[in-house]
Amino acid sequence: MSEKRTINGSVECRRHAIDVLDRLLAEHDPDHVQEGMVNATRCVVRYRDALIAECRAGSDAEKTQALRDANAVLSLMFGTQYPLEGVHWDRLSKARDALKALARDASPESGAALKAAAEPAHRITP
Repeated sequence: MSEKRTINGSVECRRHAIDVLDRLLAEHDPDHVQEGMVNATRCVVRYRDALIAECRAGSDAEKTQALRDANAVLSLMFGTQYPLEGVHWDRLSKARDALKALARDASPESGAALKAAAEPAHRITP
């Protein structure tokens, strides 16, 4: 698989996931969240898999950081699929924002933006 093909495929997957999350947040309909999140998660998994392939083909710090960031986004997304109660709209929004930050992954701020978006999701609240 060529690097160009991998990058194009990963960009398409990431954009599709952002579109799905944008739609879910706009509709704000709990009945459609499960199906939409499964769809978006599959896209981010494909994006992450493309990043894994790129890292294996040649390690570079930017690709490695993008892979870490994609894994952080997946953690946020999985957290929205298995809530104890109700829909966690804030996590959906944070996952969408983190994916948008990945779209700017050439900029040095992207890692910081993803980390900031992911941190509150890991806090345990009573």
